[in-house]
Amino acid sequence: MTELGEIADFKTEVIDRFGALPREVANLLLKIMLKVLSVKAGVKRLDLTGGKLVLHFSAVHQENPPGIVDVVVSNKKLYELSPDYIFKARISNSSFNGLVAQVRKILKEIAQRVNS
Repeated sequence: MTELGEIADFKTEVIDRFGALPREVANLLLKIMLKVLSVKAGVKRLDLTGGKLVLHFSAVHQENPPGIVDVVVSNKKLYELSPDYIFKARISNSSFNGLVAQVRKILKEIAQRVNS
């Protein structure tokens, strides 16, 4: 699965066939979703610890590296970029679903800017 729509379709099909998703399956689908978004954003490594999201970028996937800088400039209070292009974002400590939603939003924003 390489598109978010494919993941959603698969989830719907599994629920239709087998009923409610076990937590492990739901977590696997979330992991796949984050991986798809990461690839689209050119992220080769994603770390989420202690209220901080850290992204390491792969040069191969970047069509517009200044797009990363644009994201940082758009919200300097939440985002920072190190000289070696490690992106750090402060995220609020909320529920698991809240964290996933924040990471998803950040990855989508980066993907839009680096691929435009």
